[in-house]
Amino acid sequence: MVVQLAEGEYGKPSLFDTMIAEQFTPPLPVTMEGPVAVITLPEIMRPSGDKLVIRDGSIYLLSLLEAGGIDYAFEYRSVSETMNLPYVELPASINLGEESYSDQYGKVKVILGFQRFSSIGQERTGMPIVYAITVPANAPNPGLAHEFMEYVVQESGKGRPGWPAPLPEGLTA
Repeated sequence: MVVQLAEGEYGKPSLFDTMIAEQFTPPLPVTMEGPVAVITLPEIMRPSGDKLVIRDGSIYLLSLLEAGGIDYAFEYRSVSETMNLPYVELPASINLGEESYSDQYGKVKVILGFQRFSSIGQERTGMPIVYAITVPANAPNPGLAHEFMEYVVQESGKGRPGWPAPLPEGLTA
């Protein structure tokens, strides 16, 4: 989604094709539904060459990066900061991180070819990324869990100055 949005941001109409779509055989199809670019992914995401690497999780990409197997990776900024890695800050219009750009992000939709997603829907329309937190219904200590959740979502728990705040009484890290 980010690379597709970058096409408009940087005036490079073939950026997604060059960087991603053409790295598959056959190339990933991108169609237009009005102003929305629709990217259809195959069941198996296996690039045909060595210019694009896809892994199931950050840990695998970070291992490749550390070993020199890849030169760069798309990661959340929080992962880069946690791992003390340099990163490039993307403009808000493409970084999927700003509520005020919801309409812009919605100009890209991905259709997942993975059958394992069929029960929860295979279409994902671009929108701001949010983190979620919950207390499981069967939590052994729901009171403490709710207290911890409040700690996490309070202003001092958002990685801003003053973080980390002291944990509530009775909680340990």
